[in-house]
Formats: sequence, structure tokens, C-alpha cells
Amino acid sequence: MFRRTELYRFVEGSLIDTQTRGNTEVVYDAGSGDETYTPYAIGRGQVENKTEMVRASLQITMALNNPVALRHLSGVSDTVLTLTVFQKTDATVAVIWKGRLAKVKLTGKQVIMVFESIFTSLRRPGLRARWQKNCRYAVYGPGCNLDKETFKHSDDITTINADGVTYTIGDLSAFADGYFRGGMIRASNNVIRFISDHAGNVITLGRRFEFLESEFDDLGTGNVPVDLFPGCAKNLTVCTNTFGNELNYGGFPWIPTKNPIGSSVV
Repeated sequence: MFRRTELYRFVEGSLIDTQTRGNTEVVYDAGSGDETYTPYAIGRGQVENKTEMVRASLQITMALNNPVALRHLSGVSDTVLTLTVFQKTDATVAVIWKGRLAKVKLTGKQVIMVFESIFTSLRRPGLRARWQKNCRYAVYGPGCNLDKETFKHSDDITTINADGVTYTIGDLSAFADGYFRGGMIRASNNVIRFISDHAGNVITLGRRFEFLESEFDDLGTGNVPVDLFPGCAKNLTVCTNTFGNELNYGGFPWIPTKNPIGSSVV
């Protein structure tokens, strides 16, 4: 008689959780040494078979006390959570599904985690370049081609407001208001957050930065080191004056406001 069980390997950055639906612990070498898979109450939906693999998904149901579920109830994680499902039949182990977390839902005393197939990386390409005045590239991204380290400003956090998103930085007097708006702040763990506003020595983040808050509280006196990177207003003036990157500008600033053939507005 075959003995069959399923193993669930959750990977989030350097953090690895190994769980099984069985009643006893299972030791398995998934490629990085022997790992112990701990029994948890886990339910899953059927592995979807669709004509388009990019639409296949897997639904995992967990109890509220599951450590993986607990980490993702508070909001969006800073790193991608991937799941590999193994099926173990006696001494034979095979991968039956692999993907990444797409969304989390709370229903009563259960947490439902929906994972999308790893083949989502093969999605069809989206729209090609738009004919527009403003730059179509993300600053420091492909097309823009800037090295963000060239524009890095290292400083310290001296105050974190009670709202959790307003930070006072040591000295930003050398930069005009708005210089870091649309840019990024990077902590010592290399996790970044979007900067939604900048005025004086104060920056406002797009959302809370729990890691920096914990570092600030542990230190007690502030002065938590961070790196700041300027944002871009996506116009040719900023591209030229701030970054000297006009050759990579992704917009078409000289589009006429009126159709030269007719009288309609472009």
C-alpha cells in the first residue's frame, strides 16, 4: 500500500517555512540540505488545468495561527512569497505545483492565500511605447538606464512621526523641496519604500516602513542610517537638469498641441 503525503515549501527571501498536511514530521532534502516539514492544518484547492497556463492558480487555506498566514495578514510584504508543493509517495518525491502569492483573504477563522502559477512570468507583452510628452520610463529602470547609486544621498533619520510615514532626516538643506518626491528610501536590509513627498528635512513615505520603525525604537535616540534617491517628474527639464539623462528621455516633448493637418487638438 502506498503512503502518500504533500509537502509545502514557502520561501520569502531568506526565510523558509516547511509544512506538511500529514500527521507526522517529514524530513526531505529540497536541494539545500535536509529540511523538516512540520504538520499543519492546510487545505488546498485543485490544481487548475487551463488552456492558458498563465491563468492557473492554487488556493491554500490555513488556520489563523499558521506562521505563514500570520506574516501576511498585516499587509503587503516587502519580498515575494513563493510556494512549491511536493507530493511524496513512499520514497518518491515529485513537484506538482509552483507559484507565487497573489492575494490574501481572511474568512472567519481561516486565511485563504491565492497563489498564481510560476508561468505568470511568461505573460504576453503589454502596450508598446506611447506617443506622449512625458517620459514613459520608470526612473532608474530599463530605458531610463540611470544607476541610482550615482545619485544616492546617505543620511540619518532623526524623528519618525506618530503616523508612521512622516520622517525627519538629518540635513537635506542642499536639496530643493520636492527633490526626493517620487524617489526612494532604502534601509540597511536593502528594502526600499516610495517617497510620496519631500519638503525641507521632512519626507513622506507611500506606506509605513516597519523595519525602520523597529530600528528607530531599538536605538532610542534616532540617527538610523538610510539612503535616499531622488525622484523624477518625468519631464525633459528634470531629466536634463537633475540627471543629465536627456539622451534616454522616453517622451516626445515637441508634440504639437494642434494637429498640423486639421484643427483638432492632439
